[in-house]
Amino acid sequence: MIIEDMSIASVISKNGEGEYDAIEGYQELLTLVADDPEAVAVIEEIISDEKNHIEKLNELMLKYDDILPNKD
Repeated sequence: MIIEDMSIASVISKNGEGEYDAIEGYQELLTLVADDPEAVAVIEEIISDEKNHIEKLNELMLKYDDILPNKD
């Protein structure tokens, strides 16, 4: 594995962290709009999209660092 690949994996990881941060913000927003079912549905869809982004970023990171997640 070359250093450049590890650098790419690191940047991908940081983007994944951003997705987790976004989810936290949306979860906070959910508590504020809990009495509005339409808003809740929209925010839940956004959270679902963010989770999808995390999965895709993890797959992409594996391409560059070739380290499988531990199964424990």
